[in-house]
Amino acid sequence: MRKLIVSFLLLAAGVSCRKPLFDAMPRWMHEQDRFAREERQEEAGAPEPVSGPDTPGERLPDEYLTAFQFPEGVPWRDSVVTGAELVLYKNGEEQLRLPVDGTPEPDRHRVVEGNLWTDAFENGQMVVACNGREQFSYPGEELYRGFLVLDGRVHTLGQRPGQGGFSYRIDGKEVYASSVGTVLCVPPDPDWPGGAFSLDGNDVYFTYALPVKQAESLGWEYHVMRGDELVQTLRAGEVDLLYDVRVFEGDVYRCERLSASAGSVRLLRGDTAEPLGFLDAETPHACRLVPDDKRLIVKGYSIVSGMQPYRYWYRAGSHNLYADSGALPPLALYRDGDGTVAAVLLHPVDEQRVNAITLDKRKLELPPGPYRMTSSRCADFRAGRFSAALTAADGNTHQVLHATIDSVWVDTYTFNGRFTSLQIQ
Repeated sequence: MRKLIVSFLLLAAGVSCRKPLFDAMPRWMHEQDRFAREERQEEAGAPEPVSGPDTPGERLPDEYLTAFQFPEGVPWRDSVVTGAELVLYKNGEEQLRLPVDGTPEPDRHRVVEGNLWTDAFENGQMVVACNGREQFSYPGEELYRGFLVLDGRVHTLGQRPGQGGFSYRIDGKEVYASSVGTVLCVPPDPDWPGGAFSLDGNDVYFTYALPVKQAESLGWEYHVMRGDELVQTLRAGEVDLLYDVRVFEGDVYRCERLSASAGSVRLLRGDTAEPLGFLDAETPHACRLVPDDKRLIVKGYSIVSGMQPYRYWYRAGSHNLYADSGALPPLALYRDGDGTVAAVLLHPVDEQRVNAITLDKRKLELPPGPYRMTSSRCADFRAGRFSAALTAADGNTHQVLHATIDSVWVDTYTFNGRFTSLQIQ
C-alpha cells in the first residue's frame, strides 16, 4: 500500500479520526436488535424503551469488516497482483474505499473505534493515515506489532525488517527503542486489540526479548516495559520456553515452560505459580494469555503422544474452563464474556480452508463452499454473537456467518477479492 486517497464514499472532510465515523445500521441489524429487546421485554413484562437523548434504546455492537477487492478478472489467488482497493464495511454497508498503491498487505490496516487506520512505507518514510488522511510520518520502515489509540494519541510498536530492532512511538515520535530487541507478539491476536500492547488502566505495557550469550549457546532475556520504563526482567536460562507475557490489573502474568517436560508448563501471576496440569506425554502448543473478567487465563491446544486428535482448551491453572478435541488444531479460538467458546477448525489438507466451526461444542451449518479464513482476525465473538468472514476458495461469492446460541444466519458479499478482518466493537 502506498498513497491513500479517500474515495467519494468518505463522509464530511472535517470528521475526527478519534471517534467513530459512521452511525448507520442496516435493516437486518435493527431487526435483530428489536427482536432481542422484545423477547427480553416479554419475559420481564417491561415496556419497550423509548430512544431519545435521555433514554437511549439498546442496540447491538457494531460489526466492522475489511476486504481487498480487485478489478473483475484479476487472478489474485494465483499470483501477487496490484490494483486492489481496501474497503471498509459497517454492519454490512460499505463506508469507505481506498486505492492501494502496490501489493496489498493485510497486516498494514486495522479498525479502531470505527476508523480505518493504515500504514505504508513509501519513499523511505512510514506514513500513518486514518480514513485515508495522513496523520504523521517518519523515516525508515517498520512492521507494527502493536497499535493503540489512547486519549487521541497513537501508540505504535514497530519491528524493523531486515536490520532488526524495534521502536516504540507516540504520534510518530520515538519514545523507546532497541537496536536488537524482538517484540514478544504472535500477530494477529484477536484477544488483544492493541496487538503486542497491554493496556492496564492508562498505562501501556509491552514485552521484548534480547539475545544474550550463554556458555554454549544464545539465550533470550525478556524485558517487561511500561512505556519507556523497565518493570521486570526475566533472565536467560530461567525458563526453557516463554509462551506469553501480559500485564493485567496491575500484575505481570506469564505462561512458561521450565523444561522440555509438558508437566512443567505453568501460569504465573506475579510470583504465584500454578501448574497447568499437562501429562508428560502431552505436548502443548500456542499457549496464549486471555482476559477473563478480573484475571488472565490460558488458551491453546495440545497433542497426546500416540493419539491423533488435537485437544484445544481454555484453562485457569489446572482447571479446564473449556475443552474439546478434533482431527486438526483450530485456526483460532474465540471466547465471549459469558465463557461461551467458538472454534474455527481447519481442513486436513488445505490449512486455510475452514473444515468446521463450532459454537459451544455444537457444529454450525456452513453455507455451501468451500471457504477459507485467511487469518484469525477474520472472526470475532462479542455480546453473544459470533461472526466469521469466509472468503470463497473459488469464485466471487463470499459469506459472513453469524451465530448465537439460538440461531445462525449469513450475509452474502459479491466481489473479486478476499476478506482481511472482522471486528465487533
